[in-house]
Amino acid sequence: MSIVAGDSIPTVILRLDRDRSVYFPGDTLSGEFRIEGLSRTAIEAVELTVLWFTEGKGTSDRGVHTAWQFLPSDRAFDPRRPQRFSTIVPRAPWSYEGIILKIRWTVRLRVILRGMPSIVCEVPFRLGDLPPVALP
Repeated sequence: MSIVAGDSIPTVILRLDRDRSVYFPGDTLSGEFRIEGLSRTAIEAVELTVLWFTEGKGTSDRGVHTAWQFLPSDRAFDPRRPQRFSTIVPRAPWSYEGIILKIRWTVRLRVILRGMPSIVCEVPFRLGDLPPVALP
């Protein structure tokens, strides 16, 4: 699965290695990203985060499973070349599609630019296979 953000320059490509979007605790979640159409000097930092968040009534919650930061000052980082990532999927919280509350997981890539708005790209996935809650 992959997501492409941007219809012109710059283009951010975020891709997961597996086509299926359901993962289970202990599975490896891996993929890559690259950024086209931006010079290294235009980028302040790139953040890649695997996180969950809630939607629905009440206060929204979120949790970060893992995060990486890539800096243009690091000579090994070339945003035009595929940058790999990998993590082991945690035990909880499982994705949930309730009537009042939803728990969602995503891989989020944030490109922080100098003097311009950030670019954010996300690839959602499910942790576990709980069925959606049906209305009574």
